[in-house]
Amino acid sequence: MAVTTVYTYDLNGSKKDFDVPFEYLARRFVQVTLIGQDRKTLDLASDFRFVGKTSIQTLKAWGPADGYERIEIRRNTSATDRLVDFADGSILRANELNTSQVQTLHVAEEARNMVADTIAANQDGDLDARGRRLVNLADALAPDHAVTLRQETAWAASTLGNKQAAESARDAAREAQRAAEMVGQSVSDSLARALQAEATSVTESARAKVEADRSAAATATIGNNVQRAETARVGAEGARDQAANSAGFASQEANRAKAEADKASARLPATFGTLGTINAIFFPATVDPGGTPYLGALEIRETGKLTTTLGTSEWVRPSLSMHWGGYTVRRLSMDQNGSLWWGSDRISKSTPSRADSGWTPWTAGGTVDFSHGLGELPSAITLYGQALVAVGNTPASTIFELSMYYGSYMYNAQVVYVDANIIRVRFGHSFQRFTGLNSSDGFSPANSNMRIVCSL
Repeated sequence: MAVTTVYTYDLNGSKKDFDVPFEYLARRFVQVTLIGQDRKTLDLASDFRFVGKTSIQTLKAWGPADGYERIEIRRNTSATDRLVDFADGSILRANELNTSQVQTLHVAEEARNMVADTIAANQDGDLDARGRRLVNLADALAPDHAVTLRQETAWAASTLGNKQAAESARDAAREAQRAAEMVGQSVSDSLARALQAEATSVTESARAKVEADRSAAATATIGNNVQRAETARVGAEGARDQAANSAGFASQEANRAKAEADKASARLPATFGTLGTINAIFFPATVDPGGTPYLGALEIRETGKLTTTLGTSEWVRPSLSMHWGGYTVRRLSMDQNGSLWWGSDRISKSTPSRADSGWTPWTAGGTVDFSHGLGELPSAITLYGQALVAVGNTPASTIFELSMYYGSYMYNAQVVYVDANIIRVRFGHSFQRFTGLNSSDGFSPANSNMRIVCSL
């Protein structure tokens, strides 16, 4: 017979809504209990509430983390809290009679379900616990009493202890017998060894005399060994002192080598595209010369001052030398009067703005400034990289833009690029072109990288 007034649901820590699939006359007759580490009865309104006639909602999502695995919803109709109370002379109404009768039926139904939900006789007449544990069971006293696990464990331990004690006694008896046999054998062996020892003592006496003579000879040898050991000790101390001196010298040399390495490291260039401690900037070649933009290996290097002179003016100010294939092609320089020279041709002494040059610097590519103080005339050279810029009918294959600064003035931005193995240089809005394939400078651009050297 199925129980129709008790339902259980699993708890998962997130579910809060549960069905109430049975009829009830009053909400106070619905009992909600948590089952787990104990049985916890929930209170209506403070622990749960009705969200409909056939469902409830707990105010907290209970779960195994709280020590409870299931929730039980049971109808427990009161047999004393009567919903209808009849009085003499009152009018009898059908709904009141029905309510009173239904309350009686609910109490009877719950009693029958309670009997079905406890230990009862099965079809064979045996008591059936329905897969549940029997708790609070007293220890068995008679052969026909139920036995608890505690009693069974105690009996098993006692039986095991008796078995182990019997085995220990048996082993002890065997050891005693074996010891007695060994004692008898030992007595016989001792007598035989005594006779053998008497015969051996004579032989050992003769051997002792021989060993005494040998010991006397060894004593003389020990004296010689002591003297040798002393000599070795003195030599070892000398070697120790020498090793200490060598270690100190090695430490000094290591420190000196580290200092030299630090100096050398300080002279190494920084990451390509940034200014290093030797004022050099490097750009690796990634595209061969030709119609596509040329990104040649670019080097700007500071070298003291130029030894070349032009007329009576000594070039002691910044200059840019363009190299191609290992040959100097042309030099852009500034004399001590602030005039720009392209090779042996004087260019200009004006100070146009960058807008007049028709170019906008590519600051994302980086600007490299070399600031120096030469007498009272500080100077700086700024490099702007720019690519893919078309000028008139010239293909868009610009490599970089060079702007010469003297003091706080900029003189005619210079644009250098390669087009079909021809170097083109722009001064302001005018261009100069040279190939240098057969020039006296020995210019040979084929399969080479461009290098520009800055000299101060």
